Amino acid sequence: MLSNCEAVAQQYPAATSPRHSCFYVSPLCLTSQLPGSIRTLTDQTDIAREPAGPSSDKQRVLAALRAATSQQHELTHQLMPLSVNTVSRGDYVAHLGILREWLGQLEAWLQRFSDGPQAAHVVSPVNRLALIEADLSHPCVTAQERIAVPPANAYPNSEQPNWRSRSESAAYRWGVCYVIEGSQLGGAVLYDRLKERLAPHPLDYLALGRGAPGKRWPAFVQAMCAGLDTEAKIQEACRGASDAFAHLIELVPCSALACGKNAD
Repeated sequence: MLSNCEAVAQQYPAATSPRHSCFYVSPLCLTSQLPGSIRTLTDQTDIAREPAGPSSDKQRVLAALRAATSQQHELTHQLMPLSVNTVSRGDYVAHLGILREWLGQLEAWLQRFSDGPQAAHVVSPVNRLALIEADLSHPCVTAQERIAVPPANAYPNSEQPNWRSRSESAAYRWGVCYVIEGSQLGGAVLYDRLKERLAPHPLDYLALGRGAPGKRWPAFVQAMCAGLDTEAKIQEACRGASDAFAHLIELVPCSALACGKNAD
């Protein structure tokens, strides 16, 4: 019998291919069809909509990115540990373990650049990995819950999916950062839903996104859309966003909790 991860991968084969063209997806937001799940990455159509303004260019950029990632977005919602109806602290720990590996690889690559989304004036740097480590080591997290999360960089090279970028262009990196910044918005939604259930854990990583809708996200979107000023650059950003999602999906099966918790 197929595991839940394998079954979903067969249902959405294009979304699980890390090198598939980003234009296969429907522009519809499929995550709205998941009434029983908690959204683990933000749907930018629901919260923190793009900053007010008449710019059709801005709308075109965001629409293209949403369309390029909508199917992968839904797949992520189905696989991540926080997609279950009754979330436990162990689920949160497993969620952080996956994000630590994903962000660690992406941010190590992004740190090589100083232009585009890595330019100093775009948004202030955020040490997301430090917040993840602090949440994983919080005193209320039990030893049993920590067992499910391997130490950082603990996977053997033959087992760990490694980030392989298809481009180093600023446009491609705008797409990658679009997914990273969007995931922080999703954290704000999760914080409001889980803060009482998972207390006394402070959920500091999720809480980081609470100020993003009013400040950080609009600034990021404005800078991104200014940088994606041609159709070719928009398409390149879509490839970056799709690859960032695909790499997260590659890492999810490394967590037994993600597959087991969501199994029927």
